[in-house]
Amino acid sequence: MQERSTTRLTGSAEQLRAELERLKADDTRTDAVREAHSRKAAGGCMLTFVLVIGAFFLFSVAPLLGVTAAIAAVVVAVGTGQHYAAQQKLAKIDLDAPRLAVAEGLLKLLAEDLSPKKALSLTLQHGPCDRFGKKLSEESGSVFGSVRISEHEDDWFELSGTLTDGSVFRLRVCCHLKRKAKPKRKYTKISDRFTDEVVLSLRVPQSDYPDLQSFGLRIPREQFSRQTGMHIKRVAVRGPVIRLSAVTGAQLKRTARGGTHSLGTEHAISGSKLMGLFACTYAALSHCRSGTGAGAGAA
Repeated sequence: MQERSTTRLTGSAEQLRAELERLKADDTRTDAVREAHSRKAAGGCMLTFVLVIGAFFLFSVAPLLGVTAAIAAVVVAVGTGQHYAAQQKLAKIDLDAPRLAVAEGLLKLLAEDLSPKKALSLTLQHGPCDRFGKKLSEESGSVFGSVRISEHEDDWFELSGTLTDGSVFRLRVCCHLKRKAKPKRKYTKISDRFTDEVVLSLRVPQSDYPDLQSFGLRIPREQFSRQTGMHIKRVAVRGPVIRLSAVTGAQLKRTARGGTHSLGTEHAISGSKLMGLFACTYAALSHCRSGTGAGAGAA
């Protein structure tokens, strides 16, 4: 089983952003090297095939040339294997640039609202949901079992820390995938439906928010959807802890003989959408404060 690439960072927002920048630069260079090895491996396979065929025909006409072609085929095949092995090794440490960008974008927008005295903790899981995530179910979608429907989920993002008002937060993002696969004669038609569920847990200074139990009623759903591109799934308040769950719109990806086509890419999670969730949360919290003061923190 392929080992999963994971990014775990601890430190200030500035330190985390600097490290993410370094990782992005390293990943770009690694991608270029991996592509070079892939091209050389493909070219080597083709050249090896030509040399083997040539050696086969030359043995009966010019044995010496046939032997030379066979030796050349072996040398090229060994080099091809080395390039393929290098390409596979680099593929194991491949990072998801979009996920790095989500974390970097959020840290940039949230930096002024983070406590400079408390360290942040960031975890990013890389790789596709269907390969590394948890399979929830799999069943036949037709009478003859030719269509397979499966569901997967993958917790790929987690950020925790402390805001300037003393509130402690944990933000998680979980990818949900529903896949329908239908085998054809020469290929498999695959239809994927992705959504991301974002869960914000926030422990606030309870004495500052005497009306915290009304938090769920204070969030304007339509404004939240416009600002974050998500819709609220669940809101819960237990003591000084708020837990808000929101879901993105669906992204669709279809893979068939003609290639892969994607729809709904505008629903992909981003740093600005996650920042919008913080802003809407604090806008609602401002109505739960004692007196008439405005909300603090990430508003």
